[in-house]
Amino acid sequence: MVKRDLLDGSDASGDQKGLGTARIGYLAVGVPGVGQEQMANVRAFVEADYPGAMTPGTPHPQLAGLYLSATNIRPLGKTPQGPAFKIDVTYARLDMPPAQGPGDDDPTYGRAEVSLSFVRRQAIGDTDIFGDQVKVSYQAPGWKTPDVQVASIPQDYILLQVTVSRREAITFQQLVAKGKAFTNRVNSGAWSLDPSASPRQWLLEGISANSSDRNATYNVMYTFLYDKDGHDPEVRYILREDGRPPEDLGLDGRAWPSMYDEANFDGLQIPLPSV
Repeated sequence: MVKRDLLDGSDASGDQKGLGTARIGYLAVGVPGVGQEQMANVRAFVEADYPGAMTPGTPHPQLAGLYLSATNIRPLGKTPQGPAFKIDVTYARLDMPPAQGPGDDDPTYGRAEVSLSFVRRQAIGDTDIFGDQVKVSYQAPGWKTPDVQVASIPQDYILLQVTVSRREAITFQQLVAKGKAFTNRVNSGAWSLDPSASPRQWLLEGISANSSDRNATYNVMYTFLYDKDGHDPEVRYILREDGRPPEDLGLDGRAWPSMYDEANFDGLQIPLPSV
């Protein structure tokens, strides 16, 4: 059972540049599990009743310009319905305010500049470009049957790296909140820079910034890494005898563990580059 505190969700604090932060409170009762499993169930409980409520970058349901930046889960103890938890969800103004008119030549905000590069990653695999497993065999004199092994193939992966730079009228605190909410996270779905993206294809490697006007504005740089297969690694069952996967290894012997949390990258408010 999840309840939302709507009163807290309709108010927001302010600063010299407009809206600052707002909070929505949730109460989750009867959450099963222990430890980290229970924390995951708390998030799942809230998301089930309020989709996106625990995903960084999700827009505030009532206040335009605010995006989810942080969550805090606090146990309240046992109730007749089961363990209860209080969840505070903080929304912050993470995007830069829109410039008047087209904004490309605006001295305060500037236009977004995008650069492309490529990153080489290496790994050991056992398949060819068609996804077929490669095997090699050898039969020495006197052997009744050949010894068949799964090949270990050094493989290079070339990944697309995209860097977006722009000037933003943002406070230091808002910049830190944005970094906490999005850095080292993958996209939860299609977003402004890639409207056709599938979930988990884009990883925000980092956000860096510097100011040349005594922190009135910041030159912010976002670095993204794109992998069409997603950023979660593949792990395989390994035989203890020889340290190799079985020759007939199927899908049940493979797993793709989720190594990154998701975020709604639309909360970054990065537009497609203009001509």
